[in-house]
Amino acid sequence: EWDLNTFYRQFDSNNCEEAQKNFAESLAGYSLVSYILDIKDRHNGNILIDINGNIIHIDFGFILGISPGNLRFESSPFKITNEYIQILDGVNSSMFQYFKSLLLRGFIEIRRHYDKLSQMIEIIGKGHPDLACFNGRSINDVLNAFKSRFHFECTDLDYFNLVEDLVREATTNWRTTQYDYFQKLTNDISP
Repeated sequence: EWDLNTFYRQFDSNNCEEAQKNFAESLAGYSLVSYILDIKDRHNGNILIDINGNIIHIDFGFILGISPGNLRFESSPFKITNEYIQILDGVNSSMFQYFKSLLLRGFIEIRRHYDKLSQMIEIIGKGHPDLACFNGRSINDVLNAFKSRFHFECTDLDYFNLVEDLVREATTNWRTTQYDYFQKLTNDISP
């Protein structure tokens, strides 16, 4: 009956702070990649945590704007549950601020690699147009949506506000909770 936070605190109490830091760092990377690649199907059955506290997403079947049943039920930019917030000591903690600072730095850094990333998507789309993320969609539409998530109109200061908005949306998104509840009812995957 332990929740994730209790597990973190009890599993290896000697390394709890390191596991918490690893979680914050990997959650920032996971959140950025989830947002940029528009990864969906982010229920707890597709998310693992390793022995060092790192969060790992394991199912990339729904990326670049497609979702299970094409329902687009998961509307949050990335997944941040109350359990994740508890591990980070709450939204007002220094650890949560650390997470947001890493997410901000990631956004600023990843835009430098847009050309290479978009070229990879274009190559994959042309070579495998039958993949679900391209099926029935033009590569240009996929690439335009991909590009929009980089927010090139933003200055570094604007990115700060963007990250704040995205984190606020992710932490208060009731659809994330409902999607986890749906997975519990239909697949017995605990939220």
